[in-house]
Amino acid sequence: GKELYDLIIGPLAAELEGARAKTIMFYLDGPLRYIPMGALHDGDKFLVESYATALFVDTAKDKLLENPDFSPKVMGFGVTKDHPGFPALFAVREELDSIIGSGGAARGAMTGASFYDENFTREKFYENLRTGASVVHVASHFKFENAPGQSFLLLGDGKPLTVSAIKRGLSLGGLDLLTLSACDTASGISGGNGSEVESLGDATMKKGAMSVLATLWPVNDVSTASLMADFYTLRYGDSMDKAQALRRAQLNLMKNIGSPAGASPRGSSVAAFGNIENPVDDPWTGEGFGHPYYWAPFIIMGNWK
Repeated sequence: GKELYDLIIGPLAAELEGARAKTIMFYLDGPLRYIPMGALHDGDKFLVESYATALFVDTAKDKLLENPDFSPKVMGFGVTKDHPGFPALFAVREELDSIIGSGGAARGAMTGASFYDENFTREKFYENLRTGASVVHVASHFKFENAPGQSFLLLGDGKPLTVSAIKRGLSLGGLDLLTLSACDTASGISGGNGSEVESLGDATMKKGAMSVLATLWPVNDVSTASLMADFYTLRYGDSMDKAQALRRAQLNLMKNIGSPAGASPRGSSVAAFGNIENPVDDPWTGEGFGHPYYWAPFIIMGNWK
């Protein structure tokens, strides 16, 4: 992290400070696209402690000047049950409940509707998206395949929604933010050159989404629920831009809110911190979510305002 900071940020550090910059948008290529820029380290602190970060992608360049929507219609979709090759996600319902309150519910950063498991089929997903939601939150698994178009998001009925199917049949015009709170939604395949990192996020922006919040590696179930609830409260409760709301939510995790005990990684990959049966604490502090494994994989692509 320090070596990369010195190469990428070091030559510009004085200019960034002089300009009083708050957000850095990176246009990355090759292996750098696998690395969360917020986790670069100057020897004293992480980059996210000084700046919000976002990724520029060609498919969203015409959306960067669009104005944000702070009064959105929001929908959530989640997978809570286990399916062959995919473990149950026990914190998904808690995650969506903390984000979306229905009707007069006291909980939730916003009012909207959530759909789980058998109510999260391809047909129901497409049908609900056509009602004009401007924020959509999906909490599930994502499986990367060697043929990029066959990579897929796991639907609530256990069936795959492939990237190819999204490109063919899904319209996301008017969508301000698509959050893919899933395993590996932005990351690539072994031996890739980095171009596949945009994957599902890139496909959805081609279909009209202005911005996508995705992940770079298998995320922790419990810490993700905490970060997402925080992000939406900061974004829509405190009217922060998306990049700054994400930065603040990441910093809150870094301060060790909560505990990883009993947490499970999303997706089929085993996290570096134990496994589903035997998770271990953060090796840096012995507790909480301070290690970059928990807070660093989340990236915002496209319109970060």
